[in-house]
Amino acid sequence: MYSTSKLQPLPSHRITGDTPTNEKIQELWLHGKSRHTQDIYRRTISRLAIATDNKPLAWLTLEDVQLFCDRLEAEKLSDSSRRTYISAIKSLLSFASKCGLINFNVGASIKPPMAKDKLSERILDRGELNCLLDANVNERNKLILKLFYYGGLRVSELINLTWKDLNGEYLNVFGKGSKTRTIRLPVFLVAELKQFKPSEAKRDDYLFISVRTKSKLRRESVTQLIKAIAVDVGIDKPISSHTLRHCHATNSLEKGAPISLVKETLGHSSVAVTSRYLHVRPTQSSSLFL
Repeated sequence: MYSTSKLQPLPSHRITGDTPTNEKIQELWLHGKSRHTQDIYRRTISRLAIATDNKPLAWLTLEDVQLFCDRLEAEKLSDSSRRTYISAIKSLLSFASKCGLINFNVGASIKPPMAKDKLSERILDRGELNCLLDANVNERNKLILKLFYYGGLRVSELINLTWKDLNGEYLNVFGKGSKTRTIRLPVFLVAELKQFKPSEAKRDDYLFISVRTKSKLRRESVTQLIKAIAVDVGIDKPISSHTLRHCHATNSLEKGAPISLVKETLGHSSVAVTSRYLHVRPTQSSSLFL
């Protein structure tokens, strides 16, 4: 048994001077993150502010964070949504603690709920995929669909593509985490892109622009577009631009593509992320080979 008389007091790291405002900590934390990530995190911070009556982050207690988590659960949010909010708060408090902006990271002991893996529900079968890719839409929209599938692109990657990113059969993609990767496209798709390219297009012009504003497409507009096309062709399941990326991963692995190659093409952070797609066909099992 340890003698408490020999224990030395912990050194004090109490913040001196003016307590940094929540707004200041927030802006430091959000610096360098994508606009989409910033939007999600700002909504999270707004929820936390409401739940804690705008209490300074430096004064938050474990009970405050637990009550915030309970409030999310009371709102009947999905496990995935609650996981997003709680993970964001943990990230914020961890950042503030490491930078010495708050005394203690009270979010360290909070665990986000485990989200059910619904990846298999978001994969289109071959018939649905063909219906989507063969949809009766204009040239721009058809190329958007094909690039999502054959390129395995994220929506943020697609809307930021410029003509200088296309070099022969190769497409340079500026992806998640500010990482650039090069994707080789099918010859037929390269030919279709070259035919689609306006004669007056400059190297820095975006591949796809809004018909109405003549400017870069918004991610929300692209998501709505994909959903609308899916409805038109009779696909009765939740779908987004990311669905075609999921299909790229699943179908390429099923056809024997090396998992390391699929990882590099999709820009995954690790092979472990890519390996999820090896298990998304509920109709397949090793028992069928016994």
